[in-house]
Amino acid sequence: MSDKCVLQAEEVSLHILNKAILHQVSFTARRGEVVGVLGPNGAGKTTLLKVLSGQRDSQGLVYWNGRAIGDYTIQALARQVAVVNQINDVVFSVTLQQVVRMGLLPHKSLLSRQTKSDDRLIKQAIKAVGLEEKTQQQFSSLSGGEQQRTLIARALVQRAPLLILDEPVNHLDVYYQHQILQLLHDLASQLDVTVVMSLHDLTLAAQYCDALLLISEGKLVASGSANAVLQPDLLSSVFNIDCHVTQRDGKPSVSFSPKRKPVLDLAGWKP
Repeated sequence: MSDKCVLQAEEVSLHILNKAILHQVSFTARRGEVVGVLGPNGAGKTTLLKVLSGQRDSQGLVYWNGRAIGDYTIQALARQVAVVNQINDVVFSVTLQQVVRMGLLPHKSLLSRQTKSDDRLIKQAIKAVGLEEKTQQQFSSLSGGEQQRTLIARALVQRAPLLILDEPVNHLDVYYQHQILQLLHDLASQLDVTVVMSLHDLTLAAQYCDALLLISEGKLVASGSANAVLQPDLLSSVFNIDCHVTQRDGKPSVSFSPKRKPVLDLAGWKP
């Protein structure tokens, strides 16, 4: 991993109807680094990722390779940044393979033909996410986890040096959570891809991320290594639930202990 900081966010802020969604968030990421963005629902994680990838304007500045994100043309930015957003309700009337092939678009002109090298790249990306048996299946018929892996394969084909993912393992079972996170870690360590992703599972984040950002109510409250960020008192405060942190193979393992008391008064209630 290079020591050079290639991604820089400087006092990124965003307000909607006088509500601060992000408030002066600043951090840097190095080439080949995996950065995990953590925080409760509504903390601003998705908004921050959209700002970093140029999908949303904000106050403050974001630089990639020394150039402001806003100064890139759409096609030039697509060659630099691959994005995997959370799955929405859009239904693609196309096959899995056709979705993955979309990753070629930033590198092709309207008259360009698909080459044998392109075919190999698509095949390798589909195999990397474990979907080679479903290549011709309709995207809309895939499970949520399979759709997520398809979109990650599309991002691999895009071959961008910055990869931004919003909850990439949210719909996956335990096996594929680890497979995809290991794949992303390998991309960073072997190909110098910078990866920034939001995650809910703090223990997984500790295992696969080189650095963590902890966001609460739009503010960056901690950043650094997993051991520096995943502190019990801080996590208990941010997530509003008792937290315990132990060490496993030199990495923090996080568990939460809710107080088992009724949250609703159901006396006299009948369905």
